[in-house]
Amino acid sequence: MVRAWLIICSLLALSFMAASERVGVVVQYDAGSVATDCVSFSGDATAYDVLQSSRFSATTADFPPYGPGLCAIDATGCPASNCFCSSSDYWGFYYLSGGGWQYSSVGIGYLDDGGHRIVGDGGVIGFRWGGFGEMPALKAFDDICPRAQAAAGPSDERIRGLVLTLGNGSAGETLVETRDDEGRIIPFAEVHATRRVPVFGLEKAGFAVTDGEGRGALRLGCGLLFIEALSPMYLPARKELYVPCEAAAPQAAQEPAPPEKEEVGMHAVAVSLKKFFDNGATGWAETGWIGRRPR
Repeated sequence: MVRAWLIICSLLALSFMAASERVGVVVQYDAGSVATDCVSFSGDATAYDVLQSSRFSATTADFPPYGPGLCAIDATGCPASNCFCSSSDYWGFYYLSGGGWQYSSVGIGYLDDGGHRIVGDGGVIGFRWGGFGEMPALKAFDDICPRAQAAAGPSDERIRGLVLTLGNGSAGETLVETRDDEGRIIPFAEVHATRRVPVFGLEKAGFAVTDGEGRGALRLGCGLLFIEALSPMYLPARKELYVPCEAAAPQAAQEPAPPEKEEVGMHAVAVSLKKFFDNGATGWAETGWIGRRPR
């Protein structure tokens, strides 16, 4: 058990070390409402990946072969079922280039725009709800992600934790839901369950991966259970659950044992015959011993 925890902690540490690149995000909802976030990433990342890791809640819809379209950010925009519901306003997508905003000619699911890498370390991407040509407020990377913070040591950006919620399902299932500690859905999280057993300590009791809505189900059985939810870049969530086992089935009533047969020995038979003859019986008839010997 200790060894398993060491492996998990090592993997988490490696994942945090790997996410050493940062990009600034600017979101402008209207003429006066602007929000920013500094997002860590590693390797090749798209604007879609950055939004999914940011503090913003993005609503998207798939448009093959062009990839995801951006319908809404937080409460501003359109539903996924009608992504471009407005005839005049939409989410314009920009990236910082040469000290100013460059309108992206490709969607948020692309890595580059005409050979220019859209998401890069030290870069800034921006989104503006409005008509064509309306740009978000211009923000430099250092305004969003201060470099002094990086030089001083580990970023003080809070590491979000998972929150695991359990519920009762049908047919003996345990329902699970995974969100972060700010209430946002965390999809495709792994949920592991182990059961405490005598002698061997723990045994595997169940496993599930939550769906795109952060929901799943486990069939656990009974006993003292330890449930853990894991997702990259989030602190794990752990819970204990006790499921009482059903009472043991009563044993079938035992049939009474047949009475022991009394075994009559030859000696007892001889004694009985002697008693008959001593009483004067001389023969056998259907009615019993008849006749008597003279005394």
